Amino acid sequence: MSMRAVIGFSVFLLSALVSGAPAGAAETNRDIVTTKDGDYFGFDLRTEQDVTLDQCEAVCLAETSCKAFTYNPKVKWCFMKSDFNELHSFPGAIAGKVVETTSEPDIGAPPRLAFLSDQLVQDARQVKARLALTDEQKGQGAASLKETARAQLAAGNIENALNAFKGALAVSPEDADLWVETARAANRADKNTYVAGQAALAAYNGYLLTRTTQSRADALAVLATALQNAQNYRAALNAYKASLRLSMRRPSTPPISI
Repeated sequence: MSMRAVIGFSVFLLSALVSGAPAGAAETNRDIVTTKDGDYFGFDLRTEQDVTLDQCEAVCLAETSCKAFTYNPKVKWCFMKSDFNELHSFPGAIAGKVVETTSEPDIGAPPRLAFLSDQLVQDARQVKARLALTDEQKGQGAASLKETARAQLAAGNIENALNAFKGALAVSPEDADLWVETARAANRADKNTYVAGQAALAAYNGYLLTRTTQSRADALAVLATALQNAQNYRAALNAYKASLRLSMRRPSTPPISI
């Protein structure tokens, strides 16, 4: 059996496992990540006065329209934001942003993928370090950039979608799901080995940030597709195998009693 045929079977098996996985198995929670001496400028939603930091966080979490806030402890004002962009320095203030987490157990830092070349690992690190908003993106927030990317992707404009995804990543470079979504979008490019290479770098950066079984299996599956599109078949097969091993470790849904 050829390497290409083996990968094709791996894709089929992985798809079967994923489609048979229980939907909604992991509950999504909204949490707050804060940064001292910081400010998310603009995108003002409204201001809550005479509140503590804990109250500011609670109010933001209670409203799905709130994506971030800046808290001024001197006057006890909470500036709620409908979106956020790059973090600005603001001595004394506290910046907070909403992040989504799942109830899946934390399985720790991901292991090194021995089947990837040192060059790919280095290139992925450089891609992350060089993220920056374009002049056209500087007035936009992370949520709006993601919406733009998804709309462009739905319209078949893959290059524009990837540019918007990169802008969103410049604002949220530690978002594992966003890296993997970017890689998945790049995987839709037809017969373009350069874009496939960029997809592999994005998928690997996403993989490095995963902390749950499901997210890591998904990242490896997207990485495998990217490597296959880049004609790196042996590495692709190893990535598929790693994803399959994780997928088979996921607990199944218990039978429903009638």
